Amino acid sequence: HGALGYVCPAKYAACCHALTHPSHNARYIAINETVVGAVSIAGPLLGGLVANLAGLAASYATAVMLTLVTAIWLYRKHRSHQEVISKNFV
Repeated sequence: HGALGYVCPAKYAACCHALTHPSHNARYIAINETVVGAVSIAGPLLGGLVANLAGLAASYATAVMLTLVTAIWLYRKHRSHQEVISKNFV
């Protein structure tokens, strides 16, 4: 992966930190970093467990399903709160 492996997460973190509301900045960043840290440890462990128990294809299928479920959940959440978000950042 080289340098790109370090640049992409740093760019994502910079975007996340730049988009937080100033009055909640420390809280949002703390939550984000906690989730990123926990998932960085739990994801590979659970993926390896699934791969050992059900095969490598099942590990990838599980990751795809979890990603789709999360994307749908986030879409619905942000769509229903669109007016609140636009009022807070305008």
